Amino acid sequence: PALASYANEEIKNRLGSYAPNASSVWNTLRHYFHVDNKYVLYKIKLLLFPWTHRDWARIRVSDATGDAVSTRDFAPPLRDINSPDLYLPAMAFITYVLTIGYIKGTRRAFNPEVLQDTFSTCLLTL
Repeated sequence: PALASYANEEIKNRLGSYAPNASSVWNTLRHYFHVDNKYVLYKIKLLLFPWTHRDWARIRVSDATGDAVSTRDFAPPLRDINSPDLYLPAMAFITYVLTIGYIKGTRRAFNPEVLQDTFSTCLLTL
């Protein structure tokens, strides 16, 4: 644990010196990647069979008085199945790139640039 925390702090320090805003960007995006295996399975089920889901309302995070803190304070995907997440789209993107690499490899047409070209093309089409 001590070595892991030291490594984490060292990475933050080095990243901060190269890209000062990277830490704030990651802290903003962290909310959208807060998922677990149960959430992923339920979300895939929801995507495949949306007519089985009845309650589409988002869950708000509230303060001690019960009032919503602000319009942006919704529960993370781990606590709210209707919350948007970036984990599933990111994994789908990576899976697609690796599948193209695998297909090229089975046809004996693979080289490392295939992954780079596929990744770049997909980013441009988004």
